[in-house]
Amino acid sequence: MSDTATLHPLDAATAFQREADGRLAGRTSPAYWNMVGPFGGITAAQLLKATMDHPARIGEPVAQTVNFSAPIAEGAFTISVKEVRSGRSVQHFYAELVQGETIAANATMVFARRSETWRHHAAAMPAAPPADAVPVIAKKPPLAWLNAYEFRYVSGQPSIGGEAHATPKGAGSLVWVADVPPRPLDHIALASLCDIFIVR
Repeated sequence: MSDTATLHPLDAATAFQREADGRLAGRTSPAYWNMVGPFGGITAAQLLKATMDHPARIGEPVAQTVNFSAPIAEGAFTISVKEVRSGRSVQHFYAELVQGETIAANATMVFARRSETWRHHAAAMPAAPPADAVPVIAKKPPLAWLNAYEFRYVSGQPSIGGEAHATPKGAGSLVWVADVPPRPLDHIALASLCDIFIVR
Protein backbone atom coordinates (compact mmCIF):
# COMPACT_ATOMS: atom_id res chain seq x y z
CA MET A 1 0.00 0.00 0.00
CA SER A 2 1.31 3.50 -0.80
CA ASP A 3 2.18 6.14 1.79
CA THR A 4 -1.39 7.36 2.17
CA ALA A 5 -0.38 10.38 4.31
CA THR A 6 0.74 12.30 1.20
CA LEU A 7 -2.06 11.18 -1.13
CA HIS A 8 -5.35 12.85 -1.98
CA PRO A 9 -8.06 11.21 0.19
CA LEU A 10 -9.55 9.53 -2.90
CA ASP A 11 -6.19 8.06 -3.89
CA ALA A 12 -5.53 6.97 -0.30
CA ALA A 13 -8.94 5.25 -0.18
CA THR A 14 -8.19 3.37 -3.41
CA ALA A 15 -4.63 2.30 -2.53
CA PHE A 16 -4.20 -1.47 -2.18
CA GLN A 17 -1.61 -4.07 -1.24
CA ARG A 18 -1.47 -7.09 -3.54
CA GLU A 19 -1.53 -10.37 -1.61
CA ALA A 20 0.23 -13.60 -2.60
CA ASP A 21 -2.99 -15.08 -4.03
CA GLY A 22 -3.57 -12.03 -6.24
CA ARG A 23 -6.31 -10.44 -4.14
CA LEU A 24 -5.99 -6.77 -3.22
CA ALA A 25 -6.10 -5.76 0.45
CA GLY A 26 -7.58 -2.40 1.38
CA ARG A 27 -9.36 -0.55 4.16
CA THR A 28 -12.45 1.60 4.48
CA SER A 29 -11.71 5.33 4.57
CA PRO A 30 -12.88 7.64 7.37
CA ALA A 31 -12.86 10.50 4.83
CA TYR A 32 -15.74 8.83 2.93
CA TRP A 33 -17.81 7.51 5.82
CA ASN A 34 -21.60 7.71 5.60
CA MET A 35 -24.15 7.04 8.34
CA VAL A 36 -23.44 3.35 9.01
CA GLY A 37 -20.88 2.44 6.38
CA PRO A 38 -18.84 3.83 3.51
CA PHE A 39 -20.30 6.22 0.95
CA GLY A 40 -21.37 4.05 -1.99
CA GLY A 41 -19.36 6.07 -4.47
CA ILE A 42 -16.08 5.24 -2.78
CA THR A 43 -16.92 1.53 -2.89
CA ALA A 44 -17.61 1.83 -6.63
CA ALA A 45 -14.29 3.64 -7.05
CA GLN A 46 -12.44 0.96 -5.08
CA LEU A 47 -13.89 -1.83 -7.23
CA LEU A 48 -13.02 0.06 -10.40
CA LYS A 49 -9.47 0.89 -9.26
CA ALA A 50 -8.84 -2.73 -8.30
CA THR A 51 -9.92 -3.79 -11.78
CA MET A 52 -7.83 -1.09 -13.45
CA ASP A 53 -4.85 -2.54 -11.54
CA HIS A 54 -5.46 -6.02 -13.02
CA PRO A 55 -2.34 -7.06 -14.96
CA ALA A 56 -4.35 -8.26 -17.98
CA ARG A 57 -6.47 -5.12 -18.29
CA ILE A 58 -6.51 -3.39 -21.67
CA GLY A 59 -8.14 -0.12 -22.62
CA GLU A 60 -10.30 2.16 -20.53
CA PRO A 61 -13.47 1.60 -18.48
CA VAL A 62 -16.65 2.14 -20.48
CA ALA A 63 -19.30 0.65 -18.14
CA GLN A 64 -19.64 -0.37 -14.50
CA THR A 65 -22.53 -1.91 -12.55
CA VAL A 66 -22.17 -2.19 -8.77
CA ASN A 67 -24.31 -4.29 -6.42
CA PHE A 68 -24.22 -3.48 -2.70
CA SER A 69 -25.13 -6.84 -1.23
CA ALA A 70 -24.26 -6.52 2.49
CA PRO A 71 -23.21 -3.81 4.95
CA ILE A 72 -19.53 -2.90 4.77
CA ALA A 73 -18.02 -2.62 8.25
CA GLU A 74 -15.25 -0.22 9.17
CA GLY A 75 -11.86 -1.83 8.62
CA ALA A 76 -10.08 -4.20 6.27
CA PHE A 77 -11.43 -5.86 3.14
CA THR A 78 -10.12 -7.70 0.11
CA ILE A 79 -11.06 -7.33 -3.53
CA SER A 80 -10.72 -10.16 -6.02
CA VAL A 81 -10.93 -9.44 -9.74
CA LYS A 82 -11.71 -12.02 -12.41
CA GLU A 83 -11.23 -11.52 -16.14
CA VAL A 84 -14.46 -13.00 -17.52
CA ARG A 85 -13.86 -12.65 -21.25
CA SER A 86 -11.56 -10.69 -23.52
CA GLY A 87 -11.45 -9.94 -27.22
CA ARG A 88 -9.14 -7.79 -29.32
CA SER A 89 -10.60 -4.55 -28.03
CA VAL A 90 -13.20 -5.35 -25.33
CA GLN A 91 -12.82 -6.98 -21.90
CA HIS A 92 -15.36 -8.04 -19.29
CA PHE A 93 -14.42 -8.22 -15.60
CA TYR A 94 -16.11 -9.27 -12.37
CA ALA A 95 -14.92 -8.00 -8.96
CA GLU A 96 -15.93 -8.81 -5.37
CA LEU A 97 -15.29 -6.83 -2.19
CA VAL A 98 -15.17 -9.31 0.70
CA GLN A 99 -15.04 -8.90 4.48
CA GLY A 100 -14.52 -12.16 6.33
CA GLU A 101 -16.65 -14.67 4.44
CA THR A 102 -19.18 -12.08 3.23
CA ILE A 103 -19.34 -10.63 -0.27
CA ALA A 104 -20.31 -7.08 0.67
CA ALA A 105 -20.27 -5.63 -2.87
CA ASN A 106 -19.64 -6.87 -6.37
CA ALA A 107 -19.34 -5.28 -9.77
CA THR A 108 -19.24 -6.08 -13.45
CA MET A 109 -17.14 -3.83 -15.66
CA VAL A 110 -16.45 -3.47 -19.35
CA PHE A 111 -13.16 -2.07 -20.64
CA ALA A 112 -12.33 -1.24 -24.24
CA ARG A 113 -9.59 0.08 -26.44
CA ARG A 114 -10.88 3.25 -28.03
CA SER A 115 -10.16 3.55 -31.73
CA GLU A 116 -10.36 6.58 -33.97
CA THR A 117 -13.86 6.50 -35.40
CA TRP A 118 -16.92 8.69 -35.85
CA ARG A 119 -18.58 9.99 -32.71
CA HIS A 120 -22.07 11.12 -31.87
CA HIS A 121 -23.15 12.76 -28.63
CA ALA A 122 -26.93 12.77 -28.35
CA ALA A 123 -26.93 14.43 -24.93
CA ALA A 124 -26.28 18.14 -24.49
CA MET A 125 -24.97 19.83 -21.37
CA PRO A 126 -27.83 21.54 -19.51
CA ALA A 127 -27.87 25.32 -19.37
CA ALA A 128 -26.15 26.44 -16.19
CA PRO A 129 -24.10 29.38 -14.96
CA PRO A 130 -20.37 28.78 -14.45
CA ALA A 131 -19.49 26.93 -11.25
CA ASP A 132 -17.78 29.95 -9.68
CA ALA A 133 -21.02 31.94 -10.11
CA VAL A 134 -22.98 29.47 -7.93
CA PRO A 135 -22.54 29.56 -4.13
CA VAL A 136 -21.14 26.55 -2.31
CA ILE A 137 -23.61 25.03 0.15
CA ALA A 138 -22.29 25.49 3.67
CA LYS A 139 -24.86 23.66 5.79
CA LYS A 140 -24.39 19.89 5.62
CA PRO A 141 -25.29 16.95 7.86
CA PRO A 142 -22.33 15.68 9.91
CA LEU A 143 -21.37 12.96 7.43
CA ALA A 144 -17.70 12.76 6.49
CA TRP A 145 -18.25 11.97 2.81
CA LEU A 146 -20.18 15.21 2.26
CA ASN A 147 -17.04 17.13 3.23
CA ALA A 148 -15.09 15.25 0.54
CA TYR A 149 -17.03 17.21 -2.11
CA GLU A 150 -17.98 20.79 -2.89
CA PHE A 151 -21.64 21.13 -3.90
CA ARG A 152 -22.98 24.11 -5.89
CA TYR A 153 -26.68 23.64 -6.64
CA VAL A 154 -28.08 25.44 -9.68
CA SER A 155 -31.53 23.94 -9.05
CA GLY A 156 -33.20 21.13 -7.13
CA GLN A 157 -31.23 21.52 -3.91
CA PRO A 158 -32.46 18.95 -1.37
CA SER A 159 -33.21 19.93 2.19
CA ILE A 160 -29.77 19.21 3.62
CA GLY A 161 -29.58 19.17 7.39
CA GLY A 162 -32.92 20.91 7.78
CA GLU A 163 -36.64 20.30 7.82
CA ALA A 164 -38.29 18.33 5.05
CA HIS A 165 -40.18 20.26 2.39
CA ALA A 166 -43.86 20.76 3.25
CA THR A 167 -44.86 19.40 -0.16
CA PRO A 168 -42.84 16.97 -2.29
CA LYS A 169 -40.43 18.60 -4.73
CA GLY A 170 -39.14 17.36 -8.06
CA ALA A 171 -36.50 14.64 -8.11
CA GLY A 172 -34.14 16.46 -10.49
CA SER A 173 -31.04 18.34 -9.38
CA LEU A 174 -28.59 20.41 -11.39
CA VAL A 175 -25.38 20.70 -9.40
CA TRP A 176 -21.71 21.47 -9.87
CA VAL A 177 -19.58 19.04 -7.82
CA ALA A 178 -15.84 18.94 -7.21
CA ASP A 179 -13.47 16.93 -5.05
CA VAL A 180 -12.17 18.55 -1.86
CA PRO A 181 -9.27 19.16 -2.02
CA PRO A 182 -9.27 19.64 -5.80
CA ARG A 183 -8.19 16.64 -7.85
CA PRO A 184 -8.11 15.94 -11.62
CA LEU A 185 -11.22 14.19 -12.92
CA ASP A 186 -10.38 10.65 -14.01
CA HIS A 187 -12.24 7.32 -14.16
CA ILE A 188 -11.79 6.70 -10.42
CA ALA A 189 -13.10 10.13 -9.45
CA LEU A 190 -16.01 9.80 -11.88
CA ALA A 191 -17.02 6.42 -10.44
CA SER A 192 -17.25 8.00 -7.00
CA LEU A 193 -18.98 11.18 -8.21
CA CYS A 194 -21.78 9.16 -9.82
CA ASP A 195 -23.21 8.44 -6.36
CA ILE A 196 -23.19 11.98 -4.89
CA PHE A 197 -26.89 12.65 -5.48
CA ILE A 198 -28.53 13.03 -2.08
CA VAL A 199 -31.73 11.13 -1.35
CA ARG A 200 -34.89 13.18 -0.78
